[in-house]
Amino acid sequence: AKKSLERVSKSGLVHYSSESGGPGHIGAAKNVTGENLFKARNIEKGWEMMIKSPSHLYNLINPSHRSYYFTLENKEDIISGVVLFSN
Repeated sequence: AKKSLERVSKSGLVHYSSESGGPGHIGAAKNVTGENLFKARNIEKGWEMMIKSPSHLYNLINPSHRSYYFTLENKEDIISGVVLFSN
């Protein structure tokens, strides 16, 4: 998740794609099954944005996601967050 956080901080909210690879390309475990990214003025706003997005909310409430890794970085009063989910 640290490399995902670096990517969010440097490049913005760019999810993985077939061109950029997936979490496995940055050393994340093969069982990572979801990813939520956000940038916000505070943590509460970041979580609010994830809850209001159907695909991000799905990752949060999906019963097959049994564990997650969450990391934050605060730069210039903007919080970048990454949540990786696994089953």
